[in-house]
Amino acid sequence: MFQPTEQEIRAFVGSKSDYYLSKWQVELEGDGEVKGLNWAALLLSGLWLPYRKMYRPAIIFMGLILIEMILEEVIFVAVLRRPDPPAALGRFVGLVAGGICGAFGNRWYLSHARKMIEEVRSQNLPEEDHLRVLSERGGTRPC
Repeated sequence: MFQPTEQEIRAFVGSKSDYYLSKWQVELEGDGEVKGLNWAALLLSGLWLPYRKMYRPAIIFMGLILIEMILEEVIFVAVLRRPDPPAALGRFVGLVAGGICGAFGNRWYLSHARKMIEEVRSQNLPEEDHLRVLSERGGTRPC
């Protein structure tokens, strides 16, 4: 599996690189998989993914939530003839979605970082340009 260097990870992740390096260390050293909860991903799921520039997973995540909301309306309003879907169901789905994002967020972000770093590395740029491009492609984006 592709292994980015610490310098590449620091350039890509930005100011929170120490946090992510500590979470990813076991997998980067080949001693296991990324584990642990990402509290930002848990509490701010729909915002954390695009904030970390993981746009495809963010679109998939929000698309699944939208599909679930439509299914709630169809099942509870159209089929069961209730005035509204149960509020508790929406809260439950939100908690489950947040839990999944929190539990897998660090792993997803490492996978994203590896892919982006590998793409930039394949361009064979001079080192200073390489690290600059990584910091541009990585880091965060205000939501």
